[in-house]
Amino acid sequence: MTREEIFRDIESIFGSVPAYFRRLPDSSLDEEWELYKRVEVEDTAIGRKQKQLICLALAAANNCQYCVFYHTEAARCYGATEAEIADALACTERLCSWPCGRRAPRRATPHACLRPISA
Repeated sequence: MTREEIFRDIESIFGSVPAYFRRLPDSSLDEEWELYKRVEVEDTAIGRKQKQLICLALAAANNCQYCVFYHTEAARCYGATEAEIADALACTERLCSWPCGRRAPRRATPHACLRPISA
């Protein structure tokens, strides 16, 4: 697929092309988009809502506010309730604050960042 065809495919799902995909070089754009679709968009053994809740927890653990916003909204689009979103974020806070024995514990994000983002 050409860059323009890939962007049209991305726009058909997101309504626009996120900056992440715009920055990718032609040499890896097609592969990255196909992988993204297989992992995050297409049906697999894990439902789309569950995938987005997992991604939300990882985004919070990585302290990426853009990703927290995106995955919160994506989880809502796939039917996640506010309670499920809050649960995913609370789980992240608990797990990231426990010592694991292999490395020093670290906090995922400040508590304010773990509150679900209102629409």
